[in-house]
Amino acid sequence: MAKKYDRTNTWNIFKVKDEDRKSESHPSYSGYINVNGTEYNLSGWIREARNSGSKFVGGNVSEKQDKPSNPAASEVKQDEEIPF
Repeated sequence: MAKKYDRTNTWNIFKVKDEDRKSESHPSYSGYINVNGTEYNLSGWIREARNSGSKFVGGNVSEKQDKPSNPAASEVKQDEEIPF
């Protein structure tokens, strides 16, 4: 049986394959962070320091949003008529 791990206050970040990046504005890295039991998304880009030229990863944290189980169904609004 698989062990359940406590992932509270941990993070993971993964390299996004170049072919999966649609443009330079899409992150080079993505993942998640768990802070006190709440999960957030991480996005990171490879940057270069102005003074030293050293490369580093900088990024942002955003609230994790649940993905709809059926994206096509979520596009139809409640009061919208279905044409059939």
